[in-house]
Amino acid sequence: DMDSVSFYFGDEEEPQKATKEKADVRPSAIASKNITKTKLRAERPTQISEGAEARRREHQKELASKKIKEGMERFAGTTGDGNGEAQKKFKRFESYKRDNQLPSSVKDLTVHVDHKASTVIVPIMGRPVPFHINTIKNASKSDEGEYAYLRINFLSPGQGVGRKDDQPFEDPSANFVRNLTLRSKDNDRFARIAQDITELRKNALRREQERKEMEDVVEQDKLVEIRNRRPVKLPDVYLRPPLDGKRVPGEVEIHQNGLRYQSPLRNEHVDVLFSNVKHLFFQPCAHELIVIIHVHLKTPILIGKRKTKDVQFIREATEMQFDETGNRRRKHRYGDEEEFEAEQEERRRRAALDREFKAFAEKISDAGKDEGVDVDIPFREIGFS
Repeated sequence: DMDSVSFYFGDEEEPQKATKEKADVRPSAIASKNITKTKLRAERPTQISEGAEARRREHQKELASKKIKEGMERFAGTTGDGNGEAQKKFKRFESYKRDNQLPSSVKDLTVHVDHKASTVIVPIMGRPVPFHINTIKNASKSDEGEYAYLRINFLSPGQGVGRKDDQPFEDPSANFVRNLTLRSKDNDRFARIAQDITELRKNALRREQERKEMEDVVEQDKLVEIRNRRPVKLPDVYLRPPLDGKRVPGEVEIHQNGLRYQSPLRNEHVDVLFSNVKHLFFQPCAHELIVIIHVHLKTPILIGKRKTKDVQFIREATEMQFDETGNRRRKHRYGDEEEFEAEQEERRRRAALDREFKAFAEKISDAGKDEGVDVDIPFREIGFS
């Protein structure tokens, strides 16, 4: 019913006043401290004093000069070309010191390959002329009609970018013979000569590579053995990298100034001095098949014919399991119980193995504490592959 409906309206001006009052007390959305007089940072006054900036620059110069001095002292014994690369020295080589050392076959005035002297003798103008294999780049043989051609290319400056451009010469401005070409009807002989020169060149490069690899191998001091008592030993361990021959377990001994791995075969041994130990690690056999004592060296040593900077003493944590069938216990017990006992036994064996190797690693650390040898255990949680 519309007669019973009533509408009540309040004063419209009062809330406007309240709103206006609230608007007056509301804080500004922009903080006063953010209001700047200039729009660009470059126009604002700097907060750093000129004195502090001058002191900072002076300190930077002192640090730079200190670093340069340390670098000069560290690389004082090396030579370089100014671009961070070491300058290679010219290596002298000599085929024969006297004429009577030439092989007797040179009287025939034929091309002769002397493997003993690493030299190729070529007849030129009726005289045998020796060329050391270090002067020869390669040799090739080709056929043309009834003749066979033997081409010998020599090393000389400026042979292109294909080479490493690091071949040193005693006098690069001298005149060089780039190649020699010889002709003969004996096709088979030239083929053998080209093959012999190629093999001689390969052997020379291999020897040079081996010499470079062994440059950083230094001869260690003698191991001072313990005489007045028996040394502490860790038996039944394998060496990595292994010695040449059959793989058999040996034992590690702690002496006065280092370790000795003694192999039961042919009385072979490997000595590691404490002064050459950079890091010593013990790796437990948790989640692994072996337990390891790892020695990282400062300078590499030779084990057999191999150069290495890392030596490991390991023992396998797993042993062969035998299934005991037909025994008395099997009549009253089931397979699950035996498997549970086997797992328990393996856990006990692994724990005992970890204790034995950790105790031996700590004894190594105690014996080499004067040389700063300290044992570390790697964190498996932060490992990566």
